Amino acid sequence: MTKLEIKGFQSYLSRNMPRRTVKKPQLSESQAFAQRLTAALDAADVEVSPTAIQRTFNALSGDALISVHAVRKWIVGESIPAQERVRVLAAWLGVSPNWLRFGEQVAQDASQTPSAEEYVLLRNFRRLETQEQRHILALIATMAGKRNK
Repeated sequence: MTKLEIKGFQSYLSRNMPRRTVKKPQLSESQAFAQRLTAALDAADVEVSPTAIQRTFNALSGDALISVHAVRKWIVGESIPAQERVRVLAAWLGVSPNWLRFGEQVAQDASQTPSAEEYVLLRNFRRLETQEQRHILALIATMAGKRNK
């Protein structure tokens, strides 16, 4: 067969043969979460290391401590953390919890998303006695009033 005949045959096949489409496998929920998590870690310039993530997460979370094994499962797409942990991760990485967990982008002012430190502050505030909470609220109101003047 000459090159011209081969090209003609290939052209004939491409016009007359049904195309086989290769379907991309659907990602599981946990695999999609893992992709978003690693993208957020990269964007925040955080090393994608279970040990490094576990140490920082535990320092920020207070009560919601995690193991290195749990973080590894999140990164490789074997599991998804509970919503409380997703919120801590999202605050730490500067993304919305909805996006991190579900991939949904919520139109929201970034200044309205609590930081990890704010979550820790709130958790510690809730541990205080009622009278202590009132003192803290009065102090904040006084300090905020001075800044607004």
